[in-house]
Amino acid sequence: MKIETVTQIVPRMAAGMFNTTRLAGEVVAIAGMGSLLVGFTQSHLATGVGFTGKGAIADAHTVANQIASGNLSAAGAAVPAGVRQAFVDFAASAYTDALHTALWILVAICAVGAPLIGWLLRDRKTTATTSTVAPIDESVSVGAES
Repeated sequence: MKIETVTQIVPRMAAGMFNTTRLAGEVVAIAGMGSLLVGFTQSHLATGVGFTGKGAIADAHTVANQIASGNLSAAGAAVPAGVRQAFVDFAASAYTDALHTALWILVAICAVGAPLIGWLLRDRKTTATTSTVAPIDESVSVGAES
């Protein structure tokens, strides 16, 4: 195997590692956002005296899970017909408020993260003790020739 073959394999391995890390970060972010959304929705629903809570017509936890999964009609179906539209409006408002709160948290994370990333990517002055790496001699073979 020649050195040029090795130099072609290493970047592909690095790209695979970076893609795996990126996807793992996305999974964690989506799970975190979903948890925030359900938690905030449940919190907003708990303020609905008569709609949710002890002895109420709906359970805030169940309704929050249904709303976050996009099933507002199922949440409203469990409510008596006379108050169904008021409940659906209240639940949609709770979800919207929860989404706004979660998005403002993301804005704060971005506002703190952007300057931090800029600071980490700044140009650094090199010192006299910095060593340089000698260039690779591409005529050298590694292992047996194929």
